[in-house]
Amino acid sequence: MAPKYKLTYFNVRARAEPTRLIFAAAGVEFEDVRVAGADWQALKPKTPMGQVPILEVDGVMLCQGVSIARFAAKETGLAGKTNLKQAQADMFVDEISELLPKLAGVHFASD
Repeated sequence: MAPKYKLTYFNVRARAEPTRLIFAAAGVEFEDVRVAGADWQALKPKTPMGQVPILEVDGVMLCQGVSIARFAAKETGLAGKTNLKQAQADMFVDEISELLPKLAGVHFASD
């Protein structure tokens, strides 16, 4: 039986987005839980490191967006079959990790 995936993050395209895209590209079904700001304080103490995103795989909770994306890529067969192909896949995940804070700065910049 295929694993059950439950991805939890805020309703924004940020640290969980690479994993959402990986699952979509691979055609993998997953539960996409979008946390409202008002619900965050109740959820926070239930997370492994007090933050999201989190990915639950058959009830086991993983955290850290980049680690989750790498895991999802490996699980779905998108991580690459050789070490070189895996490094190329990691390259894209790492670039997204560096790009997100810059995008957030643009989003929250004042006029």
